[in-house]
Amino acid sequence: MVVTAALSAVIGTLSAGATNIVTYTLLDSVTTTADELIMTFRRICNENDRTNILFDLTSSNSSFTIYKVEWTNGGVLNEPLEPFSLIAQGDEIEGKSSRWHISLDFPFSNAFHEEDVLLLTTDRGVIYCPTSRAGQLQRTIDLLRYDYEKELDSTKRSSRNAWAILGIVVCMAVVAGVIVGIVVRRRFVRKRKEIEELSLLVVERSDRNRELQAKIDALYGSRLDTLNMLCNEYFEKNESDRVKLSLYNEVEKHILA
Repeated sequence: MVVTAALSAVIGTLSAGATNIVTYTLLDSVTTTADELIMTFRRICNENDRTNILFDLTSSNSSFTIYKVEWTNGGVLNEPLEPFSLIAQGDEIEGKSSRWHISLDFPFSNAFHEEDVLLLTTDRGVIYCPTSRAGQLQRTIDLLRYDYEKELDSTKRSSRNAWAILGIVVCMAVVAGVIVGIVVRRRFVRKRKEIEELSLLVVERSDRNRELQAKIDALYGSRLDTLNMLCNEYFEKNESDRVKLSLYNEVEKHILA
């Protein structure tokens, strides 16, 4: 639902022929969640003995108050012929979007300049809007430049953050790689040392086994030689039982030993 209303904001003594006209359009829903008050210049012209300025105010989500309006023309500050202020409050405005069409009369001007600006002092701060085409164009360019620089700064910050994060990740990866390399190298050195110690132990045991085997061979070889000699004598001396008994006892001693 759209509601349209008209009213006059009059404070003080009226000037002859001067009229401040305010109309507004109220919408049921808002198009944004932000609390905004946007001023849009529409027209400036001379009518009879006064200069008429027409502009719009778009408010979203909340009320607002205009304390005063001023217009700088050629460096001269002018006030409306009819003092103007506006209080836009109420349940029908809160939480909705409203567009206010405001027409104000100022003292007659012989010339308009690029630097002419309309100033609104509100409860949200001072809002200014150029009243010339060149000023409007310059303001648009300034806004575009501001948005571009803001976006560029944001992109640069994002890029710096990305490079910083990448640098941190690379540094962490390098540190992790160095730590892993050190741990692996220490394990490798320890394993190699263990293998070398085991190799030396195997060599020592092999040498010891060879020495023992040589001693065993020498021991059993000498004893077997003695036994062979005694056995040969036993079988060769058939004639004497006494000698055989002596040799038998000698062989038995060697076997028991």
